[in-house]
Amino acid sequence: MRVKNTKHIRFEGIKTKSSFSAERLTQYGGLSVLFKYIDKINIPYIFDDLFPTVKHNATKFSTTQVLLSFLCSALCGVKHISSIEIFTKDVLVKTILGLKKHIDEDTIGKRISSLGQNGAIALHERLLVFNKSYLDSLSLQHITLDLDSTEQTVYGNQDGAAKDIIHTRKEPNSYHPILCYVSEVKYLVNSWFRTGSAYTGNGVVEFIRQTLKTLPNKITSVFLRADSGFF
Repeated sequence: MRVKNTKHIRFEGIKTKSSFSAERLTQYGGLSVLFKYIDKINIPYIFDDLFPTVKHNATKFSTTQVLLSFLCSALCGVKHISSIEIFTKDVLVKTILGLKKHIDEDTIGKRISSLGQNGAIALHERLLVFNKSYLDSLSLQHITLDLDSTEQTVYGNQDGAAKDIIHTRKEPNSYHPILCYVSEVKYLVNSWFRTGSAYTGNGVVEFIRQTLKTLPNKITSVFLRADSGFF
């Protein structure tokens, strides 16, 4: 039996040097500093590990490059997928992400859609592991968890968006995520993405259980704060 030799594309960013000149200008100069931190906490490695990209002749971009373009553009204030294509045309962005050319809108949409729900769950689980490691590095033994939910209005036909159950039909669709922060360090320790029609307290018991499992064993007491919508 012939064994197929499968090769994967690993992320290889390029280090940048800053200088003041009239050549190779960028409007995202601060991104080089942000990306050093992203690289330091191994985000590219995590993406490579979770979503390996098999190398083919037609493969122009790795999934890691697509996800990093999504992450970096969000940090730079880009709000639409169509604008990410323009974002990746920037000379600094292409250098940091190791791109030979910009990533087109269709590639971004198809690659992220291909990850599906399983990809979202895998990324969330890895994020919880990362959060546990971070909290374990702190000297906290007693913490306060702040529970909150927020409504994010959207326009168009985005998947999962729906009208708030307490508003009229004239209101636009929205999402209604649930969030949990460690108050002492203002750190988002867990979050769930929910449809806009979800009531504030929907799934809160399961959410709290998952959040508590994320906390390191050295934390001996937890005080929970939440408004009346969760009770």
